[in-house]
Amino acid sequence: MSKLKDASFNKKVETSEDTLGGYKALDTGLYQASIKHAYLIESTNGAFGVVFKFLLDSKEEFQETIYITNKDKHNTYIDKKTGKVKFLPGYEMTNAITQLTVGKDIDEVDTDNKCLNIYNPEAGKEEPTYVDVFTELSSKKLQLGIIQVQEYKTKKVGDEYLPTDQVIYRNTLSKVFDEDGFTYKEREKEAEKAEFIQKWTEKHTAEYIQDKTKNVTPQVFGDDSKTEKKTGKSTTSLFN
Repeated sequence: MSKLKDASFNKKVETSEDTLGGYKALDTGLYQASIKHAYLIESTNGAFGVVFKFLLDSKEEFQETIYITNKDKHNTYIDKKTGKVKFLPGYEMTNAITQLTVGKDIDEVDTDNKCLNIYNPEAGKEEPTYVDVFTELSSKKLQLGIIQVQEYKTKKVGDEYLPTDQVIYRNTLSKVFDEDGFTYKEREKEAEKAEFIQKWTEKHTAEYIQDKTKNVTPQVFGDDSKTEKKTGKSTTSLFN
């Protein structure tokens, strides 16, 4: 039984329409991938997330942390513009992965407590760690729409993370497709043809970089004054 039984999942919400919207960082593009493993985490504030490690056909690994609930363990929020209840983006992304691979919502996929080599930031290396693994997802194949992101590296000052003047590049997951190129929304609508994948690839060429440095004023600390390609992990979270 998964720990997600303790969360409150609202299923009576209309799913979002497909929209176009990311360690040397990967180029933006569509990647064939299989799920190496996926495991459940809980932030210090109480939000549930899923860490996915994907093995790309190029033999490179891509890792993404996606939060599926807020700190109150709810998977929805109220849109301030429309007043409508909507799924959290992380929940929708994770649910698309599980629906396109095993035909289940994420809270319907059981977990097994297993030992994986997980990076420990305090030790500065991977260490054997017991985590709740979504075993059923292992080795499942899909296509990942990955984009490259340009942003300022942050530095913790007191209780805040402030942008430095060091520009880094990372990757993030923009869209997921099944092996035949269908999105979850297209499968949900029983579409006869996968059409959105072409629109996504036309917009997101290898040269595409999402610039998150615009309208951000970096702080100069004296030790972060260069641009570098970042090798590391990508995290998609508003709740960590």
